[in-house]
Amino acid sequence: MIKKILLLLSVILLSSCGFSRGKYHVFSFDNYTIAPGYDDVEFLKLVFDVHGPEIIGASQTVEDVEIYFWDKYFAKVDIVNPKNKEINGNKAIVKRLDYFLVNHEAETYMLNGVVLSDSVEESCKLLDGQYFNNYAPSCVIVKKADGKNIIAELHGDILAIDQDKLSRVLIYVE
Repeated sequence: MIKKILLLLSVILLSSCGFSRGKYHVFSFDNYTIAPGYDDVEFLKLVFDVHGPEIIGASQTVEDVEIYFWDKYFAKVDIVNPKNKEINGNKAIVKRLDYFLVNHEAETYMLNGVVLSDSVEESCKLLDGQYFNNYAPSCVIVKKADGKNIIAELHGDILAIDQDKLSRVLIYVE
C-alpha cells in the first residue's frame, strides 16, 4: 500500500513540474522546443551549440549569444542570471530568443502548440494576436507568467516580394 501511495505521489510531483513551462510561449521547430523565460542554457546545450560565457555575474544579462545547430547559425538569445550571486553560465535563463527562419528551414514551426502558417497574418489569426502592417507585417501575442509579460512577435520580411511570408520569430520576457 505504501508503494502505491509513493508511486502516486511521484507521478503527481513529476507531472506538476511541467505545468509551469506551459505558461510561457513555447516555440517549436521540428522536434525541438525553446521557452524563453523558463528554459536555461543547460537545456539548450542538450541539442544546440551555445557560445555563451562560462560564468555570469549577479543579476547580469548577456545579450546576443549565438546558437548553432550542426555548425549553422540560426538564432541568438539573451541570457540572464536571476540570482544575486555569480553562477555557472549554464544555469542562466534564456530571456529572449531571436529566431531567423531563413537560417534554419524546419518542416514545421509551432508556437504554443499551434502550427504556424507561412503567412504572418494567418498565423496571427490562429494565435489571437494583434496584427500590424506598418512597414512589414508583424503580429504581437502577449502572455502573463509569474508576474511578467511574455511577448512573442512574428515578423514578415520587409525586403521580400511577399512581405507577409513569416521570416522571424522573436520571443522575450519583460
